[in-house]
Amino acid sequence: MRNIKECSACQMPVSKNTGNCPHCGQLQGHPSIQRTTVRDYSKICGISGSLLLVIGVFCPVISAPFVGDINMFQYGESDGFAILILALLSVGFILTNETKNLWYSAIGSLIMIAVTFYQFKSKLGPILAAMNTDLAGTPFHGFADGPMQTVTMQWGWGVLIIGCGLILATACYRSKKK
Repeated sequence: MRNIKECSACQMPVSKNTGNCPHCGQLQGHPSIQRTTVRDYSKICGISGSLLLVIGVFCPVISAPFVGDINMFQYGESDGFAILILALLSVGFILTNETKNLWYSAIGSLIMIAVTFYQFKSKLGPILAAMNTDLAGTPFHGFADGPMQTVTMQWGWGVLIIGCGLILATACYRSKKK
């Protein structure tokens, strides 16, 4: 019975000579290896978030009739480019363990996304209002109203927000560990 101990994760009996718990798979007796694994997962999470930001810049964020899908790189003069730079900075901060700066790049990306979203919404409202007043009472009102109502947001916003969330989670985990 001296060769048996409890697993730190599932509290089931395991041999002191075993590497992993046969019940839950928890690595036994090597806490430094366990911490390194969690730290590696944190880096993977942050780099994945940065990669999602890069991909999200080229994903459709707006769909409009006659124009098609528009992404962040096409929509704003520098919005997409700024998010690309912030994503690359995030990767650099993650690889060099600069947790404090990771907060700045993550929040900067989130602000850029929010500003672009606000600009899109604020430009669309007056266009719809002007169209309704200019075409009111004309037979063409129905023709223009249909396509303008189909201007929609696309799934690229979700990719960008998830990317920012992963980078923020990495910054939060990293700063908590220091």
